[in-house]
Amino acid sequence: MNASFESAFAKLRALDPTLPEQLQGSFAALEEAQISWRAFRQKDCDAYAGPFRAGEDGEMAFLGCMILQTRQRSDQLSAMIDDYGG
Repeated sequence: MNASFESAFAKLRALDPTLPEQLQGSFAALEEAQISWRAFRQKDCDAYAGPFRAGEDGEMAFLGCMILQTRQRSDQLSAMIDDYGG
């Protein structure tokens, strides 16, 4: 997922100077969104795995959630890259 984020970030940063000033800054917004997404992922997976924490499967439930959410985010970032011309 880090590669997808870095690629999307680089693509947006390269586009920035070609845009009118009022449309610039998407790469900074993406960076803020990624920070927020990481916090969301942690809290969402904590909530999902919470009921399982008392048993042996708690950590597996948490890690499975983290993996699933990370794959989904990577797909979102890849789609963003495609939207901006690959």
